[in-house]
Amino acid sequence: MAPILDRADPTRASPPRPRVIELVGLPGAGKSRLARGIAERLRDRGTPPATRADLGTRARGRSRFLMDAAGHHLRHPGALLAAIQLATGTRPWSASRLRHAVEAADWPRRCRRAGIDGHALVLLDQGCVQDAWSASLDSSARRLRGAERLLGKGLGVGDLRYAFVYCTVPVELAVERIRGRSESSSRFQGMSAERAAAVLSAEAGGLERLLDVAVGRTGAPLLVVDGRRAIDAKIDSVLEFIDESAFG
Repeated sequence: MAPILDRADPTRASPPRPRVIELVGLPGAGKSRLARGIAERLRDRGTPPATRADLGTRARGRSRFLMDAAGHHLRHPGALLAAIQLATGTRPWSASRLRHAVEAADWPRRCRRAGIDGHALVLLDQGCVQDAWSASLDSSARRLRGAERLLGKGLGVGDLRYAFVYCTVPVELAVERIRGRSESSSRFQGMSAERAAAVLSAEAGGLERLLDVAVGRTGAPLLVVDGRRAIDAKIDSVLEFIDESAFG
């Protein structure tokens, strides 16, 4: 008869370490469409990933989600403290900046929870890097350093295996795509084309810097995808990258 293991039993098997694929890129780079295509192909192959929609309050129930988050951040407070410092340490303060900073701090917990729930792969069209960048927009050097500190704290939690896909796109095409969306919560959609292009051009270097920090912190493999390519070609490239990457 197999022994019954107590929760505190050190011989109890650890939950599996999910692989986390985060798509990174400027708004309008095609991350969400690419993620949908990848997820559909993976489901067809019999290996459905957990996606951003699967890891939120609607999927898990608000009370359960918040209780799990509270327990995690009490045990690992560093990332959440860094998020609050990033959002409130410089002016102007905004609720949107705080939301993105807290989301960046919380993604590792959500991804680890996906592994506990039985998912071998998590696919995010917006994760730690993208939310940290969104929280650092209108970048002062101080705010960008705060975003780097947040990533350093957050990505070290959860014993996760990361890989990053950087979707590149010319700023002018990114702006064209943003303005062509019927519905969007992007701050850039309400700007003139000239203003949006100027802001994205100024902030693109910060996104690449944060991606470099994430890759360095995790030792993760990185794939660069040209966002102008046909969608099926991009999906094929990412699936090949997933199949061949050696996750840490």
